[in-house]
Amino acid sequence: MVKAIIPIENKKPVEEVREIEQLTKNDYHSFEEFMKTYESDEKIIDSYQAEYEAQVVQGSQYGPGKRNFKDICENAKRKFQSYNRNITGRISCDSDSFYSWKEYAGAIIYSINGEYKWENSGGEAKGRTGWCFYVIIKCTNDWPDDDKTDTGNGVVHRSLIRRGLGFDINNTTAICGGGFAWRNGGKRYGSWSLNDRNTIGGVSDDNRQLSPAEIKLVDYCWDQYTSNGSSHTFDIPSYYLP
Repeated sequence: MVKAIIPIENKKPVEEVREIEQLTKNDYHSFEEFMKTYESDEKIIDSYQAEYEAQVVQGSQYGPGKRNFKDICENAKRKFQSYNRNITGRISCDSDSFYSWKEYAGAIIYSINGEYKWENSGGEAKGRTGWCFYVIIKCTNDWPDDDKTDTGNGVVHRSLIRRGLGFDINNTTAICGGGFAWRNGGKRYGSWSLNDRNTIGGVSDDNRQLSPAEIKLVDYCWDQYTSNGSSHTFDIPSYYLP
């Protein structure tokens, strides 16, 4: 039997080029959808695992950080809207330049005396207007030991707020915010003096760690800081706020 040889036609590959359609409002992820896939800094404090295990045994509980963080964000949104402004964050003019081998104390301020827009009356920011999501980051390497050694009792962030805003947060509940740091090449999200106390407008869960939603926002602000430095104002997309 004779086998027929059927020639195979070689076709040149065709590249298909499509235009990317402009994103519509429905294409943006909600805060809840974003949180499902968000991955925080891998060096986050181990206490979250302990807290998760406690939830398994004891049932649902509040998470760490600000119990009313969603309410804080809603109040901030209303304040920005009342001025017809986009929701923005601000890296303070007095924040130090970032070098990965140095150590830093940071704070994100949500409100002062219950106000989401305020006039700074003391510290390095005296005379300037502040808005919710105001971020202060200072290098601590050259600080005196008395300003940074007893970190377990909140000395670092107490010194940061005193230097930046002129408040002694051990003697006032005016400052509602969250504390974080850069130490040993990674971010840290704990602060006794900012995260572990009730303040005007802020309800703590008696946990020194920021809540997962706060960490997500702090990570975004930190990226803005390391990419753009101080004196930088930036939009905050809605999916970073609950």
